[in-house]
Amino acid sequence: MKTENAGKTPKKWTKFVYIGVFVAILGACAVYWLGGFEGGSERSTRRVAPSFSLKDHSGQVHTLSEAHGKLSIIHFWASWCPPCLGEAPELLEFAKKYEGKNLQVFAISLDEKWEDAEKILNSQTLPKNVTTLLDVSTHVPESYGTYQYPETYLVDGDGKVIIKWIGAQPWGSLGLTKVIDEVLSQVSKRS
Repeated sequence: MKTENAGKTPKKWTKFVYIGVFVAILGACAVYWLGGFEGGSERSTRRVAPSFSLKDHSGQVHTLSEAHGKLSIIHFWASWCPPCLGEAPELLEFAKKYEGKNLQVFAISLDEKWEDAEKILNSQTLPKNVTTLLDVSTHVPESYGTYQYPETYLVDGDGKVIIKWIGAQPWGSLGLTKVIDEVLSQVSKRS
């Protein structure tokens, strides 16, 4: 007698299998990235962050190299991106806590005009360590391998990408703050 579910995983266990696989992948990623914060060979295997040259709202040109020796956050966003809008206030609060420290945030907008970007991140009210840039061409995120927004890269003082975050991040969370503090400590020791 053949039953309909013969050879299949019961539905109630399928969810746990997926969660287990997700947790295993997440754990492997954490070990890979966090293991390198102590120095050693991990640092030499990180890719160099693509350089960029973009203008801010006042027309001043900014490059990644101006943040050499600092921990940099390169954040790709747009005013037409709902998750970006929800994340923006948290990112600014996060950056404000790190003012005066060895941290620079480049918030690169993919909007077509400054008026749209300025409605969300007004350059006159940003923390001192946040620079908003506009990339109408979208060449910079493409050079990083970014095709969905928001997406954020953590770049060490030597210009190497050490973490890539896809999607909106919980900038106020203890876990993210701990990672930033640990990397910032390493970057500050080297500079």
